[in-house]
Amino acid sequence: MVRVRALALALAAQQAIAQLSQKQLFNPMRRVYALLLLKTAKKNIAQGVPLLGAGSGAGLNHAAARQVLATSRHLYPERFLITKYPEPQAGEQAHVEVIDVLPDELDDADRGIVDRLDELPFDEEGGERFERSP
Repeated sequence: MVRVRALALALAAQQAIAQLSQKQLFNPMRRVYALLLLKTAKKNIAQGVPLLGAGSGAGLNHAAARQVLATSRHLYPERFLITKYPEPQAGEQAHVEVIDVLPDELDDADRGIVDRLDELPFDEEGGERFERSP
């Protein structure tokens, strides 16, 4: 009986050690897995940050390029005209050349438009035709 009792105590001790070791191993392992999971998640999030930065940077570059293109489409023709036809100096008359752009033969619809324009009063100061206000 002593032997059975010693055997039972040994088995109980082994079970207790197994249970304690499982708990003692389980808690640190759970902590290690949690740390590994957090570290991996942070690394994956950190890998996504450059992609977000590249996408937003590309969008901003596209918007800036479109704005520069639109501005240059307006400014370069103006710059060309300014360099080709400089403004007259103070007291100097600007040279204006008038070119007749109407063809010699006009159809009836175009002739009516030209006649209507000829009937409009002419502004002597500005050199422009203007409509009479009713």
